[in-house]
Amino acid sequence: MLVELLLAALLGQQPAVPPPAPSAALDYEYYRTRVQPLFLEKRVGHARCVTCHAGSATLRLQRFSPGAETWNEEQSRQNFEAAVAMVVPGSPGASKLLRHPLARAAGGDVFHGGGQHWMSKNDPDWQVLSAWVNGANLASFMKSAPDTRVARIVQTNAAGDNIHLIDPATNKVVGVINDIEVPHGVTASPDGLRLYFTNESLHTLDVVDGQTLAVTARIHLSGRPNNVAIGKDGRRVYVGIAQAPGAVDVIDTVSLTNAKSIAVKGAIHNV
Repeated sequence: MLVELLLAALLGQQPAVPPPAPSAALDYEYYRTRVQPLFLEKRVGHARCVTCHAGSATLRLQRFSPGAETWNEEQSRQNFEAAVAMVVPGSPGASKLLRHPLARAAGGDVFHGGGQHWMSKNDPDWQVLSAWVNGANLASFMKSAPDTRVARIVQTNAAGDNIHLIDPATNKVVGVINDIEVPHGVTASPDGLRLYFTNESLHTLDVVDGQTLAVTARIHLSGRPNNVAIGKDGRRVYVGIAQAPGAVDVIDTVSLTNAKSIAVKGAIHNV
């Protein structure tokens, strides 16, 4: 008993944390769609999570396959298990995944090698993680998500690396999307949860979360893109390829992959 008391004192008398529940207690599809993209997000002043955690001992994220900008299904499953090991289901405050990058003043850890990514628990990214730890699943999220769509003018800055969102009622910038160099075309999913931008610098279609305004995926294209359009059901995005010999790339928005490249005669600007 004396040894146990001494050990408790040496550990700062921290309360015991219950062991994580099995992975099945946390929804994989919600994780893959809403949580995992946060590890790719470029936050101002910080490196992406994946930059430090790919192959690391703590929150071990898988390295991308050669030429890939995101994880495949097998790698996503492995990342899921790594994330599950960092949380206590039902208790965001006790979960290291949420506590470690949170500002100390907001209840975060004393030190995080990657800095303080969230100044408050009200940060949209922190809220996504909190919902997952509290048992959110993708099916329920899609049904219960309130319709928060509002009119916005999307101004791509073709000579820069960001996009401005403008409120047409006030003519003021109300949001900025960063980390897309030489953006060209833009379209949105019917539900407003995603924006799609053609990236002339990387020759990718960049996927942006409509709520957090973070780049969550980059899909490689067959050449330098121009404009972009989306099907009525939101399941396909069509990208005009201006680079010779020209093409229309068809993007599957469920798997976020380049499903097909349709050959055409000559460069394509509008689709």
